[in-house]
Amino acid sequence: MHNEQKVTKSVYWIGSNDFITPRFDNYIPLERGISYNSYFIDDEKTCILDAVDNAARDLFLGNVKELLHDRSLDYIIVNHMEPDHSGSLLELAKRYPEAKICATPAALKMFEQYFHEPMAERYIRTNEKLVIDLGHH
Repeated sequence: MHNEQKVTKSVYWIGSNDFITPRFDNYIPLERGISYNSYFIDDEKTCILDAVDNAARDLFLGNVKELLHDRSLDYIIVNHMEPDHSGSLLELAKRYPEAKICATPAALKMFEQYFHEPMAERYIRTNEKLVIDLGHH
């Protein structure tokens, strides 16, 4: 199953809406649900921006598979390690072992602390000046 939404000719929203989780961070009531946002860039190289909460992992991974059309995933961009942005990150990284994981040094340290599976050979440590060339993006 998949539910990707085309944003532009080559950018897709691959997140999901969660109407089941009762509270955000076990504190803020979610009376109208919450959305988990992730994006797929389809270019000469492929890229995913963020991974969604584990509550939506299977739908998210279905979206990724559908949009890749048996191509490889080149980059995973991690904006931050809060579970709503990275809960399914480990499973994504395992399914696409060729993908480079791009994040700040602090986020990469948290990746190892959260998941206990370092993947240092795949890391690209980012800073404000890093540019990744995907082709047209």
